[in-house]
Amino acid sequence: MRRVKDKVDQARGDLPVDAEDPITQELNFNTIPIATIALYSDYDLERLEALADNLKDRMAKDSRSARIQVLGKQDKEIAVDVDRRSCGSMA
Repeated sequence: MRRVKDKVDQARGDLPVDAEDPITQELNFNTIPIATIALYSDYDLERLEALADNLKDRMAKDSRSARIQVLGKQDKEIAVDVDRRSCGSMA
């Protein structure tokens, strides 16, 4: 990689004045996804997320993949509306 960068640096003088600086970087093919699996179902969200986690665990056991991710999970959130008048004695 160092030799490639050195050759690119040597060639900079031959580039047009308005050319952008060249970028050299090492590409690691182990970090590029080779498969994407999308799950869709009429299941409720919790059941679908559990199914995705189970699939991930099973693939991790039987796979030579460097990384398996589950994306798109939603954060759990609860909203509570409080009527201040009815809670007046709680303060």
